Order: sequence, then C-alpha cells, then structure tokens
Amino acid sequence: MAILIPALEAAKGSKQKPTEGEIFLLEFLAGHFDHQVEVYFQPCFNGDRPDIVLLSPNAGVIIIEVKDWNQGNRT
Repeated sequence: MAILIPALEAAKGSKQKPTEGEIFLLEFLAGHFDHQVEVYFQPCFNGDRPDIVLLSPNAGVIIIEVKDWNQGNRT
C-alpha cells in the first residue's frame, strides 16, 4: 500500500477539502502501489499546488491535476 501524505482522513479534514474525484484517485493509488511510493495530496511544489504528486524511487515523479467534470453539464 502506498504512503499517503497527509493521510486520507487528514486530507478530508483539511481547509481545502478534496473533491469526490480526488478522494477516488487517492484511494485507488493507495491500494495499487507498494509502500515505496509516496502519494502527496496538494503539496507545495515549486510555488504551485498540484492536486496529487507521486514519488517513486523506481519510476520517478508523476504530477496529477484532477478535473471533476460531469458530462451531464455539457451544453
């Protein structure tokens, strides 16, 4: 299981709460990676605050921006 920073419950209680899509992705990532992968939720990253950053000693860095787009809202 990947290491979530902060832990999921702490992220849910933070000032800027995660969206439904971010929670889904955090849970998915935590369950599908091993303990060597660190998953950061809204870290300060060179002055920016991406939604999720994954760090892996074997694969490198992945930066993810989640867009909770509902197709029912299309016009």
